[in-house]
Amino acid sequence: MPSKMMFYDWPEGWDQIIVKLVEDLEKIAWDHYLKLHIMQIKQKFGKLRVLHDNANDEAKERIEAAEEESTRTCQICGAEGKEWESPSHRFSTLCQSCIENQEANDGE
Repeated sequence: MPSKMMFYDWPEGWDQIIVKLVEDLEKIAWDHYLKLHIMQIKQKFGKLRVLHDNANDEAKERIEAAEEESTRTCQICGAEGKEWESPSHRFSTLCQSCIENQEANDGE
């Protein structure tokens, strides 16, 4: 697993999405001689966000696919997930088990 840098802050459940995305973008950049710059990777409103510069259409499509995949992947454990809003109105993408754990912890 690649190490995370300070400006790359995503939930562990999305590690495989990020690893595959970075591998694909590296190949796209190499094949098209792009100086692709990934400025930030983060979670926002329960969805993966990738801020970039100098991406061609193929790279943009791959980034959008990864962002879409994150809306179906639990950000805690990586299982199949769905959008969930906490009582404090924070959005996450979680599986049923992680939702139950979050709700139990919120009730304490």
